[in-house]
Amino acid sequence: MSFLARKSSGKFSIDQSVTIEELKEGWEEYLLPTDYPLETLGRLSIPANRVKWFKTGGQLRLDEVHIERQNAAKSRTNHIRIREGLDLAYAVYGEGRFLGVVLYDDLSKIFSADKVFVQ
Repeated sequence: MSFLARKSSGKFSIDQSVTIEELKEGWEEYLLPTDYPLETLGRLSIPANRVKWFKTGGQLRLDEVHIERQNAAKSRTNHIRIREGLDLAYAVYGEGRFLGVVLYDDLSKIFSADKVFVQ
């Protein structure tokens, strides 16, 4: 084999690629939201009074969140092994914006911060 090209990775495809010259002319138009590649994760929102708590790494109880979309990672068949626990991951939104990612513990019914993208 003398050449190998990746044509896609997750939600990104080669059709979306741009040249260095195109980036130099206006890179801002190519920026994507932080949560763009998280389409298979579940989606939940939290009330305004829990946002600061989450941003500092606080856990959230099931009765404190509103699940808007279940996680689809289990239903997908991948040829690669996904990270353990990813099938219980949710993108978190509060105050109208993406805040981070939590992992759900089914036994304790608790969402724990995995990645927090805001201060």
